[in-house]
This record gives sequence, structure tokens and C-alpha cells, in this order.
Amino acid sequence: MVLLYRNYSDTCSAEFLLFQAELHQFSGVIARSLTWRFASG
Repeated sequence: MVLLYRNYSDTCSAEFLLFQAELHQFSGVIARSLTWRFASG
């Protein structure tokens, strides 16, 4: 039971880190497109 819980929490941590990385990448893309729009406009 404890092993199952530990494995579950490890999986959640990995998914959370992946989510954070995707969010960071996504915000970077938005920032670049906004910067490009301001620079061109």
C-alpha cells in the first residue's frame, strides 16, 4: 500500500513537472508572438 502510494505520488510529480515545462514553453511562445506583433506593428 505504501509502495503503491509512493509510486502514485512519483507519477504525479513527473506529470506536474511536465505540465510546468509545457506551461513555460507555451508562455514563451505567447511572449514571442506578442513581441513580434509589437515590433512589426
